[in-house]
Amino acid sequence: MRRAILYALLCLCAGSAASAAEAAAGAGSVQWSRDIAPILAAKCFTCHGPDPESRKAGLRLDRREDAIRAAEGLDPAIAPGLPERSELLRRVLSKDEDERMPPPGGHEPLTARETELVRRWIADGAVYERHWSWRALVEVEPPAAQGWAWTVADRFVERSLAADGLVPAGDVDGPTWLRRASHAIRGLPPRDAWLQRVLDGDSPGLRAALVDEMLAEPAFGEHWGRHWLDLVRYAETRGHEFDYSIREAWRYRDWVVAAFNDGLPWDRFVAEQVAGDLLPPRIDPRDGANAALAATGWWWLSQGTHAPVDVRLDEAERVDNQLDVLGKAFLGTTVACARCHDHKFDDLTQRDYTALFGVARSTRLVHAWQDPHGAAARLLREAAAARVRLAELLPAAEVVQPIGQTPPGVLWSFAGGVWDGWTASGGAFGAAPLAAGALVAPDGAAPRRIGLACADSGALHAKARGALRSPTFVVEQPELWLRARGKDAMLRVHVDGYFLDEENALLFESHRQGLDHPGEWRTLRIDLSRYIGEEAWIEALDDGDGSLALAWVAAGPLDETFRQPLAESAAPVDVPEERRAAVDAELAPLRRAAEEYPAQFQVLACEEGSGRDAPLYARGQPKLAGERVPRGAPYALGELSRTYAAQVLATATVATAAAPAATSASGRVELAQSLVDPAHPLVWRVAANRVWHHVMGAGLVPSTDDFGVLGRAPTHPELLDWLACRLREQRSIKRLVRELVLSRVFAQRSRPADGAALEADPAGARLSRRPARRLEAEAVRDTLL
Repeated sequence: MRRAILYALLCLCAGSAASAAEAAAGAGSVQWSRDIAPILAAKCFTCHGPDPESRKAGLRLDRREDAIRAAEGLDPAIAPGLPERSELLRRVLSKDEDERMPPPGGHEPLTARETELVRRWIADGAVYERHWSWRALVEVEPPAAQGWAWTVADRFVERSLAADGLVPAGDVDGPTWLRRASHAIRGLPPRDAWLQRVLDGDSPGLRAALVDEMLAEPAFGEHWGRHWLDLVRYAETRGHEFDYSIREAWRYRDWVVAAFNDGLPWDRFVAEQVAGDLLPPRIDPRDGANAALAATGWWWLSQGTHAPVDVRLDEAERVDNQLDVLGKAFLGTTVACARCHDHKFDDLTQRDYTALFGVARSTRLVHAWQDPHGAAARLLREAAAARVRLAELLPAAEVVQPIGQTPPGVLWSFAGGVWDGWTASGGAFGAAPLAAGALVAPDGAAPRRIGLACADSGALHAKARGALRSPTFVVEQPELWLRARGKDAMLRVHVDGYFLDEENALLFESHRQGLDHPGEWRTLRIDLSRYIGEEAWIEALDDGDGSLALAWVAAGPLDETFRQPLAESAAPVDVPEERRAAVDAELAPLRRAAEEYPAQFQVLACEEGSGRDAPLYARGQPKLAGERVPRGAPYALGELSRTYAAQVLATATVATAAAPAATSASGRVELAQSLVDPAHPLVWRVAANRVWHHVMGAGLVPSTDDFGVLGRAPTHPELLDWLACRLREQRSIKRLVRELVLSRVFAQRSRPADGAALEADPAGARLSRRPARRLEAEAVRDTLL
């Protein structure tokens, strides 16, 4: 079955291989990536490619060092500069069915033109250069204008049309241009007032002014944001059997729309989505919240399976979906093809895939609290400082510890006063755990001293929101025990990152446990017997007006003594008369924090987990785990300069000074750095090509999501690189859209200039005319409304 699927995929590229061969047969130099690789991928790689399981006769043709190695008693498959000594060419030309390649009954034999291309390529030295999309961007000097072009982009088209002997189709009238521009920019028909202005006197200046008005409308971000949302497979439910809702997904949608309308620089747009929770905050003036946090929500817009029997396989499927979106949306590359083996055609290995897998599995789904204008954090700081001053005013007292505060087999205890690898977010748990005997005065009430060392989200006041999350650990015991007290709060265990137990607890019955005992310590039991050997982490969640305190976590058998409920031994504090006024003054900030605590909201986002390299899964099967691969960006991209990327990531909007590259447990910061690096060969090309695609109706690379060997080569490679460099320099999608909409290529008629032009450029790929395009379904609906 797998070979049948592979064969079908190879056949898909045969047509493009043949067309490439036709185009290059009479041209100058023959190139590996443009001319030869598609032919061999379609005709040879099934048996002589990167897959060792299907490889025949030990011959591998996708790598030069293997192809030129001579087998005993035979000429090498490829003898650079010597076609007559090349076994490959001899077998291709052989009339003997036992020798001819490809063998009869398999692929079609090479055509005469394809054979000639291979011969010429071998004669020229059989150079294996990297695929065009993986080579560095070229700073192209625009051609000189010859009289037809309106913009710099037009000059490239003007030159190519002259070289092809094609005549431009002519220009549309003003109203037609206006309708076309309005749909390209806004996804809506033009306003009546705009149409009247064009009818009153069309001119280049008027068109530029109208384009600026269109770009300034909210509809621009809504329309162009939808293009991006399609790429990340945006949805507000998870599909599958029960179609569960994706809580707060709409906030990511709004972030995308705002990013396009606000002209967020493209490198920042990319970086925020990969690692926005780890970047310096970018404060949105509309609500005072950290806009970069919501950008990471796309990581979790995937299908959700309820109650998977194999939770590790479920993680693998979920991460595979994330990497598939990451590869196609940001890189125009089919990264997911390397899940089970090295990529059959592109420069991606299974180790590259596993490196990215480690990044994703070290990242956690959270519903993070946003703090508009930092108001909550400010109140919490004031309350924490007041509590410190209270402790200085009031005498310490000996506290009697509850019996058995830390049992044998304890994994974590907060008696030491440190987080010990746990991470606190949202502010409710403060800067550190509380020691036994610590003074608290929640909501400004009478001071008291707690009896058991713990992490306590209610130490300042009940309205504070926050979460406390453990390091990732390997489940080695069937039972997990947590000593806790609280009200309107939640303790939860995530196994292999599984999170849909909040919708359906089948197979995860005890993994979510609510707390409703604020004055009593109880020991909660989590059944992990199904998940021995899996990786898990614990979440203590206070997302309401209650509180949660956690003293310790233990695994394995637990003595009955430590399971018994125990009343919180909170001892009231006697306030000396001479200090009563001073104590009351320090209680005021605590009362104010309770009374004035601001409204907050949550966003679907990422948070760092424990950095854990992923094992390489043989044939993509989690049960066949092998060596661990260091997490990070694909090695195939090589070492990129980090200077510019570090600058972008170190500031909220525009880089102004050099900064050291940040580090992160998951590796997402480093991944973001590599993606926004100006030397990246794919990110800028892919984005520029998509802008051209959405403005002109078809990309310069027609396969917009696949820049690999099985994709389509650019029709105008120099123009593509010029556009990519332009975007890299200006970092603005809006400016690039503006330039293209005002170009003469955009303003061309859809009818060809004559029959000869139609015959020479039937699909309009050479840009002798603007191909007619259908409106998207959303644009049709919005037009009707």
